[in-house]
Amino acid sequence: MSGIGPIFERLILHIGAHKTGTTSIQQSLTGNPDLAAAGVYMPTDRGRLLGHFTQNIGRIYPGLAAQNPPDALRGQCTAAFEALAAAAAAPAFDQALFSCEELLFLPLADIAAMAAKLRPLAAQIEVVYYVRHPKARLPSLLSEMIKSRWATLDTDLAPLIENYAGIFAPWTAAFGADALRVRPFRGPDGTADPVEEFCAAIGVPELAKRLPPRRLNRGLSAPAVAIKSALNATGRIKTHNPRLVRALEAIDGPKFALPAARLRPLEPEIARQLAWLAAHHNVRPAPPPERPDPDAPTFNEAALQSLGALLLDQSEEEARLKARVKTLRARLDGQTR
Repeated sequence: MSGIGPIFERLILHIGAHKTGTTSIQQSLTGNPDLAAAGVYMPTDRGRLLGHFTQNIGRIYPGLAAQNPPDALRGQCTAAFEALAAAAAAPAFDQALFSCEELLFLPLADIAAMAAKLRPLAAQIEVVYYVRHPKARLPSLLSEMIKSRWATLDTDLAPLIENYAGIFAPWTAAFGADALRVRPFRGPDGTADPVEEFCAAIGVPELAKRLPPRRLNRGLSAPAVAIKSALNATGRIKTHNPRLVRALEAIDGPKFALPAARLRPLEPEIARQLAWLAAHHNVRPAPPPERPDPDAPTFNEAALQSLGALLLDQSEEEARLKARVKTLRARLDGQTR
């Protein structure tokens, strides 16, 4: 393996962007024995490894911070980094891959501190960022935000357009301009499987052929997005509800798309960002295929809210029943001992 000492020859930081196949990549490669056999170390707990590089992990992973005492969590984050350092010294690994789109939430000070901690572990560090055409990414991102309760169909789309110069600036400041690798996303609206493309990008193209079949996260259908948006507008949903999401995912229908009227006012800013990307990184993401405007919904807001409320009530009742069963089982276990 590496002949240059007890460090990785290359460490790849895959920082995003959201909605460019990151989840599929992580699910396909994390813990994959073929990736390790190819000499690539990939941390299995990206949340705690990220936590080692920030003083405010609760801002990025509030659930992780809420479930662990601060001192214990800090120890776990340190252990995740020590595992990475140990892998750098292991002869079995000459590369490392840290794929985590939440790295984009780190401020410059945290990114600079991370760079200082990672440089002794690798001869070369690459920061990989995939770019998807905004007209393809915006509907996918809005759908995901609605699914996660953070948006409705009326949410302003302008702040969701990526400012590439602003995104890249802290990473080039910390790691150097030569470290940044900007690649066009080729996924469901492009020409390739994003996992296959990523494996080629990190130097293990043959690995993609051995991976099990994978289902890309295509988001909610248009009717499900409409229902969840209306439910979000009621204010009833205070936390992420995975049971409700599973019920919504079962609702079939056409793929969610944004009407041309929603995208038209954004075209000047989209064009400006794409021109900057082409000029500075020679990257030109493919636009999505032209599609007719989605049909108008066949149900009004009241109908959507009633359907959403029904799904929410059902999911909450399921949670109550599961909690009751768990309590009864614990009581029975106690009686039999």
